[in-house]
Amino acid sequence: MKTSVQHGKAEPRKPFLSRKIILVFAIISVLGLVLFGLQELILRMSGYEDDLYDDSRVSVVISGTVVDINTQEPVAGARVGAEGFEPDSLTDERGCFKLALRTSSTNGDVLIRVEKEGYKVIPAMPAEYSEGKAFGLKVNLTPATPLV
Repeated sequence: MKTSVQHGKAEPRKPFLSRKIILVFAIISVLGLVLFGLQELILRMSGYEDDLYDDSRVSVVISGTVVDINTQEPVAGARVGAEGFEPDSLTDERGCFKLALRTSSTNGDVLIRVEKEGYKVIPAMPAEYSEGKAFGLKVNLTPATPLV
């Protein structure tokens, strides 16, 4: 242990903690900047860049069920998306889906695309929403006819 001489007496030196505190603060600051930059990069890459800076956009929720037109049984694993919006949604085991969209108005309409292997694609089904919601949409998928 190092000592210092003060008024003719040898006293142990106190560790210099402020250097350690500054180093820890610097590391935390750098990590914070890296994480903030990473979050912004992820949002930009996923197509949500406009949502970072545009407070005028509102959330719209569109939900419904996808069923087989012949059996009226739910279709699990169907991909449901809204034209011009990301991300798509997959139906659950009950055929249910939910899309959360960011748009400029709480009232309007959007085109829904539904696809599932073994069924005909529905490329543009209109869905109207009001007050930011459209619930109870029922999508009937028609089985694709096998090629002979």
